[in-house]
Amino acid sequence: MTDTPKPLSQAIAETADVFERQAIAEGYADASRFVRPLMGDVPDGRIAVGAMDGWTVDVPQPVG
Repeated sequence: MTDTPKPLSQAIAETADVFERQAIAEGYADASRFVRPLMGDVPDGRIAVGAMDGWTVDVPQPVG
């Protein structure tokens, strides 16, 4: 392993990736807070996420 510093452009790109991942995670959290109350009638705790493909996803229950 070398001690060569990263180019500034690479450091900026890596930092931007971190911020992008954080923004995406916060967006999913916001969407979950909005959608979860609307999903009270989901009988088995699973919803279709790719209806054409038959995919489903677990619907986690709120904690507390």
